[in-house]
Amino acid sequence: MKTGVNRPLFARLLVQLYQRISPSFTILDGILALEGEGPGKRGNPEEVGLLLGSDSALALDRVVCRILELDPDQVPTLKVAGDMGLLEEVFDIDGLLEPFRYFRLPKTSPSLLYGPQSLQRMIRLYCLPRPVAEADLCRYCGACWTICPAKAIDGTARPLEFDYDRCIRCCCCIEICPHAALHTVDPLPARLIRKFIDRLR
Repeated sequence: MKTGVNRPLFARLLVQLYQRISPSFTILDGILALEGEGPGKRGNPEEVGLLLGSDSALALDRVVCRILELDPDQVPTLKVAGDMGLLEEVFDIDGLLEPFRYFRLPKTSPSLLYGPQSLQRMIRLYCLPRPVAEADLCRYCGACWTICPAKAIDGTARPLEFDYDRCIRCCCCIEICPHAALHTVDPLPARLIRKFIDRLR
């Protein structure tokens, strides 16, 4: 299973794991949230002031979607849970929940996970977001290539070089970077597909 390519399968595994563990109560700490291109220092801390709890993590996620005015089908785990018939149509909410209209969500790439398995490598290489380094911000501290589970970063190169064939798109490098020097970009084919989808909306 490849990160990014197998997003629906990974979402299904998470939902099945949730079913198996069946936590009695889930708490969401949204007092201070990270908006925009997180995780890590690319995001912006935002005081949201939310503390939510529920005996259903799925219902909790749906409430968060309502607060952020986000379509639940855009959340892979909720989409899968809905397909599996696990989402309750009605649930009780205690307290006042005002929509948080100005919360900036991260950019997401269009779903490019269709087609035969033989094409998945090409899709991952040319359509999924990939990490890049900004040379003027990078200090070559080694945090990114040390944590990279796929060993896809050449720390001896200037600027940093990524082996996108090995990269599993986990974005651990972006999260760990103390200088906010790493972020993701969409390859050209993905940008063209995004423009096409936006025109259809």
